[in-house]
Amino acid sequence: MADKEQLNILKQGSQIWNKWRENNPNIKIDLSNANLSNANLSDANLWNANLSDANLIEANLWNANLWNANLSYANLSDANLSDANLIEANLTNVNLSKAYLIEANLIEANLTNVNLINANLTNANLTGGCIQSWILNNKTVFDEIICDYIYLEINEGKFKERRPKDPNKNFASGEFTLVAQKIANPTNIFFEEAIIRVQKTILRQIEFPPEYREAGTSILTYFHHILKTKYPDLDVKVKIEQDGLILRMIIDTPDGDRELVEKTLEQYGMVVMGKMPIEEFLSDPYEIMALKNKLEIANTELRLTRDLLTFKQNEYKNQIDEHKNQIKDLQTQINTLYGIIGDGLKNKNSPIYINGVGYQPMSEIKRENNFSGAKFEGGYAERNNQGNVNNSEFAGGNAGGNYTGNITNNNASHPNLSEAAAEIQQLLNQLSQTYPTETEMEVAAKAVRQIENNPTLKAKIISAVKGGGIEFFKEVINHPAVNIFIAGIEGWKNPN
Repeated sequence: MADKEQLNILKQGSQIWNKWRENNPNIKIDLSNANLSNANLSDANLWNANLSDANLIEANLWNANLWNANLSYANLSDANLSDANLIEANLTNVNLSKAYLIEANLIEANLTNVNLINANLTNANLTGGCIQSWILNNKTVFDEIICDYIYLEINEGKFKERRPKDPNKNFASGEFTLVAQKIANPTNIFFEEAIIRVQKTILRQIEFPPEYREAGTSILTYFHHILKTKYPDLDVKVKIEQDGLILRMIIDTPDGDRELVEKTLEQYGMVVMGKMPIEEFLSDPYEIMALKNKLEIANTELRLTRDLLTFKQNEYKNQIDEHKNQIKDLQTQINTLYGIIGDGLKNKNSPIYINGVGYQPMSEIKRENNFSGAKFEGGYAERNNQGNVNNSEFAGGNAGGNYTGNITNNNASHPNLSEAAAEIQQLLNQLSQTYPTETEMEVAAKAVRQIENNPTLKAKIISAVKGGGIEFFKEVINHPAVNIFIAGIEGWKNPN
């Protein structure tokens, strides 16, 4: 059982625990059967500790020192042991399912009967460990694992059956990874067969940028044809696997021919890079021409793929710009809406327009002004006591229809007022024709945006707005979106 005093100190955190161990280096650590599930033990000094049968489910042991620790029968499922020091650790019958052992140091560790189902051992070091009856599955990750040699059995506390058998030889780079991936529960025989198969296999892994992937796949695949051309009696199998942008070339070679195939592959790479003439690599004129054509086709494919990706990027950019414009239109509409609401709230007699229909308060005095045939061209509109404006002209054409409200005549002090009104009228009419299905708010927002992009017209309208031309615009512009439009430009009085 765990020593209660030691367990209480450990639960106070790694910093306090490590300080206590420094002051008590000769005390044996007994944490057997301890419940440390979900404990944060990162950086903890657990060297030579007894953690057998401990509950360490989902514990954080990142960078912990577990050198020569006894973890037999402990439950470390879902635990984080990344960067942990597990040199010579006893992991017999340990549950490490779904555990993270990324870059963990497992040199000479005892992994007998260890459960590594769904565990991640990326970049871990297994050199000199014993893997007798370990339990794996196809989701156990061995990417970039480090392992010079391994032992298959343990007898009387000593590791036996070294692989590779020759004590002067080690696994080639990536060789143990292939072995581990081929077998789940390795017996001596199965492991031996897997090693033999791997030693006949040549593995090349290349990560291509997107524009190079298609052309690169084509060039790698063509190597099988090269082998058949140069060595027609050689029984070689070439397989290309793709994982995202990563391509793996797996070449299974016959007995005694691996070096020949590797040399040919190296020369083929030099030809592709332009460091070796094709004529030195191949002797058959037809095959020389065929390889030249293949490389030219790959070059064309690369160029076309790059053009296609550029086109897609430009298309996405255009879509993003369009979305930005839509957002800007929406913001203009929102600002216009706020303007309408604000104007309506501060003026108790102000009519409220909904879909072009004006709803006026009962208290408002109604007065009709007949503008049939009215035109303005730089003069100013005169009206009689009945509020009728007759025979006046403006450049925007006839302002037909009946209007309710008063005319504020600022034309004398702003000679461009009538011209600005005419241009606004023309713009609103044009937008209504161009976008017949748009709402009045959307048409008004587009008009505001177009004027913002026309500095001359905007300056003219700002001058009119500052001079009190808002009411004049309301009276003479004949369009259902006019009040929404005016609400959108009223803020130009004070642009800051």
